[in-house]
Amino acid sequence: MKKESSPASRAKSVLVILLFAAAAVLSAFTMGKIAINYNLADYLGEDTQTKIALDIIEDEFGMTGSIQVMAKNVSAETAEEMQDRMEAIPNVTNVDFDRYDEASYRNGNALFLVVVDGDDYSDEAVQVMQDLEEVLSPYEGLEYGGTAVEKKSLRDSITSEMTYILVISLCLVVAILLITSESWAEPLVLLAASGVAVLINRGTNFFFGEISYITNSISAILQLALSIDYSIVLLHAYRREKQKCGNRGYAMKRAILSVVKPVSASALTTIAGLLALLFMSFRIGFDIGIVLMKGIVISAITSLTLLPALVLLFDGLLTHTAKKAFAPKGRMFCKLAYKLSGDIVPIALIVIMVCGLTQIGNTYRFSDTNAGNTAITDVFGNHNTVVAVYPNGDDDFANEQRLADALAAYRTADGAGVLSSYTAYTNTVREVYDVEQAVRKLEISEEDAKLLFTMYNLYRDPEAVRLPFADFMRFAKTLAESDSDAAEFVSADTLKTLQTVATVDEALAGEWTAEELHEKLTTGALEGTDLDLFSIKQLYGLYFYDTVEEQSVDFRTMLAFLIAASEDPELSGMMTAETVLQLTALSQGIGQFEEQMQTPMTQEMLRGFVYQNTGAVLTETEAAQLYAAYFLSQGLEPQETAPLLPLLRFALQNGLLTDANAAATVASYAALDDAIHAAYPYDAFLPALVSIASGLTGETPTVAVESGEVQQLYIVWFYRTGALGGEKIGGRAFVTYALEQDRENAVIHARLSDENRNRLTDMLTLDGYLSAPEALTYRECFDRLKTLRDEMKSDMAATALDEAQVSGVCIKYAMQSGGLTEPMMAYELLEFVSGSMDSNTLLKQKMSAENREKVADAQSDIAKAEELFRGPAHSRMLLSVNLPNEGEETTAFVRWLSDEVKDIFGDGAAVTGEIVSTYDLEQSFDHDNRFITVFTLISIFAIVLLVFRSLSLPVILVTVIQGAIFIAMATQLASGGIFFMSYIVSTCILMGATIDYGILMSSGYVANRQRYDKREALRVSVEGAMPTVFTSGLILTVCGFVIHFVSGQNSISTVGLLIGIGTICSVVMITVVLPSVLYLLDGFVLKLSAKRKPEDE
Repeated sequence: MKKESSPASRAKSVLVILLFAAAAVLSAFTMGKIAINYNLADYLGEDTQTKIALDIIEDEFGMTGSIQVMAKNVSAETAEEMQDRMEAIPNVTNVDFDRYDEASYRNGNALFLVVVDGDDYSDEAVQVMQDLEEVLSPYEGLEYGGTAVEKKSLRDSITSEMTYILVISLCLVVAILLITSESWAEPLVLLAASGVAVLINRGTNFFFGEISYITNSISAILQLALSIDYSIVLLHAYRREKQKCGNRGYAMKRAILSVVKPVSASALTTIAGLLALLFMSFRIGFDIGIVLMKGIVISAITSLTLLPALVLLFDGLLTHTAKKAFAPKGRMFCKLAYKLSGDIVPIALIVIMVCGLTQIGNTYRFSDTNAGNTAITDVFGNHNTVVAVYPNGDDDFANEQRLADALAAYRTADGAGVLSSYTAYTNTVREVYDVEQAVRKLEISEEDAKLLFTMYNLYRDPEAVRLPFADFMRFAKTLAESDSDAAEFVSADTLKTLQTVATVDEALAGEWTAEELHEKLTTGALEGTDLDLFSIKQLYGLYFYDTVEEQSVDFRTMLAFLIAASEDPELSGMMTAETVLQLTALSQGIGQFEEQMQTPMTQEMLRGFVYQNTGAVLTETEAAQLYAAYFLSQGLEPQETAPLLPLLRFALQNGLLTDANAAATVASYAALDDAIHAAYPYDAFLPALVSIASGLTGETPTVAVESGEVQQLYIVWFYRTGALGGEKIGGRAFVTYALEQDRENAVIHARLSDENRNRLTDMLTLDGYLSAPEALTYRECFDRLKTLRDEMKSDMAATALDEAQVSGVCIKYAMQSGGLTEPMMAYELLEFVSGSMDSNTLLKQKMSAENREKVADAQSDIAKAEELFRGPAHSRMLLSVNLPNEGEETTAFVRWLSDEVKDIFGDGAAVTGEIVSTYDLEQSFDHDNRFITVFTLISIFAIVLLVFRSLSLPVILVTVIQGAIFIAMATQLASGGIFFMSYIVSTCILMGATIDYGILMSSGYVANRQRYDKREALRVSVEGAMPTVFTSGLILTVCGFVIHFVSGQNSISTVGLLIGIGTICSVVMITVVLPSVLYLLDGFVLKLSAKRKPEDE
């Protein structure tokens, strides 16, 4: 036959290579489009509470992540400054830090819990971490932790490690192939085919949208390790057929036909081992299983299509680079079987049973997250975040508090508490503030906090402060004069009004002299009042008029006073100029009359006067007798002259005037003289004046002076003569009396201006309000003030307090005794401040630009909290617990918390978080593990049974490989825990992959027994299988250990470790135990196996 392949065959080879090259290029492009999922919780079953909770959170709140930042050796003020910087970072929804809480600030170390708008695996979380490092770069001694940081570290380490794993593995695989291959070029051909298969497998993951990070990390290297033996088997078959026929194309065709069955069987057993992963309740098993199964199928197809094309294309190169292959023949294992099979088999069974029982004691880990940053946990302990979600209800807030109280009371077995902190609607939006908390949270002074609390509580319950109106007004005045806050909102006019009211109150309450009262009512707050002292004194005079002992005044004295009063500015207004002329004329007439009546008269002059004024004739004798008798009555010596009126009055009294007309005239002179020299009270003075004037002139004068005016003049006279003065009268009595006189006394009415009259009236009005004993609320005080202002007739209280000012007075009044400091909720306080800061006068003065910014920030925080904790149908609480990611205490707590949340919020509630998802994984593990073990054993048993038509081989092979797995897993007893997914994946891979070695050896043995005895059949079968077992086993072992030693991620590293150890155990069991079993149980094997065509040597 021809040794060269035909041109058609070469063309087919090139076409196949080009097709696979195109597929590889396309796959390389699609690889970059595949999302890598690092969140194991996404793969939990739909019925797990973690998944239920996460679905609710994603639908209603959006996912959030958490970052811990610890700052060493910082002051509380610096920590708060850092908090402000972090809160300004985009996508940071909240930064939890409380300088007064040891969970946040301890021994100069500050711990910030940063909540990110985006889950722990999101690009937003990565960007926030970068922004945090940039924003906090001026500060030293920073440590970062939390789930988001750990997941980023996981992603970064896996990304960097993947390259090292692939490079190192490839180098070692090439080295192994160079040692075991028959050509120096053979490794390149094998790796080219396997590499294309790996590339196509990774590229076709595009159709899944995303794959897990575990799958992405291990699939390529494990696909290479699991499937390279397909290529090795084909290459060995090709060389065998080529030696027989010499034609490369024909030899390849026969080689492909000869390996289809074993390759298919090997692929099917591997797939069977992986198939169980698809049915795990933890759906990452499906992710890993489907990708690796797809890879096995692609590798099998590649080994039967692409590899033949490459071998045919480069056959010349392979021939020219031929070398002697190194591969153990396995004769030593045959000798052991010949001599010691009776001992090896029972010993192996004992070891398998012991290890099977021993490996049951393995512990498993269910978290792929490290313990966290120990620098943080050493200071603050663990801060594992748990989220409780529950349907919205009427009792949510009370229930949140119930859960918080239950968490605070929860204790671990050693009595330690677990709740580090919690945030929820209850302690953010509805957090109850007392004054101390408000000072801390709002960064305001204690005085301002008390002011806010008092203001809020007063407006909520006006009944909290009651005081009499007089006390209110007095306190308002004191406040306006001495309190800096009040000085800011009380205008000068309002202050004057308060001072006026206080002055009036004082004036009305006290007793005063006229001078004192005048000063009180015209100076200070009442300065400008034109109520003159004279008017006040006149009113005082009227009030005390009846106390004057001698109320009559000599007529001539009073007449002279009246005339003099015309020159006095205070009195001149009482009389007209004509009246003054009349009084002056009267005074002059009286003077003339008196002068005439006192004129010394001789007897002759008397006789002439009598005759002239009366017409009577007085004889000389009568005149002489009259004079003698007059002087005798006076005890005087007779004289020539005597005063006229006394002489005539004597004559009249003694009947010496016999003429009736003369007697009447003299009597009138005497009466007029008596009237002139008499004293009169004010009400008799004007009649006397008229009578005297009429007596002097014979005419009745018209005097434009009223009796009241005369009385006022009398009062002035009494003041000036000391009859009045220094008396005190109560201010209230004076004002009342003055207004009475204003109504009754025309003179008083004329003297009071309308403004003064109104002021006096307003004083009594105000006194009525001030005298009211009932205690009023601030609103009632405000209503009283409005009514008072409406009733006022003067401008005495023209400027009144508005309602906010009135309330401000009551607030300050309450603060004298500590204020109204009943606690309130944060949102209530904020709503009050934001709603009142532009309308409430007192509050407005406090709202500086800085304080307004604080209010705006607080409103933003409240809005964020609303969005963070309250969804359309559900609410949530964020809990931070001091527990490790997993452990007995953590499991017990999650179990308790799950029940407690449902008990409090109902069956619709669920919890999630790292420790909860770990708990859910733990709960599903036993079921998944049992199912996978049973399913794998049964499926592999069935495949071997059907493919090789043997009942004995499935039992032997499954026992041997499962025993190898037991032995491998028993080595991990002291490892501190196996990551559960690593255990499941590795057992599936080991069962599906290493059983191929046993199939190759055992199926060969059954076939060769048709030609040879059992010794020779065993030798031929072992020697035929050893190259593949050695090469493939070594490659799988090396790849496993490379993954273990290079990867820093526990979940990936453990897979490599278990595969590496398990492959060694499997190879030992296949090469040492299996030959002994086949040799010892030869009859059993042959009897239960169908006859097969023997292989050529």
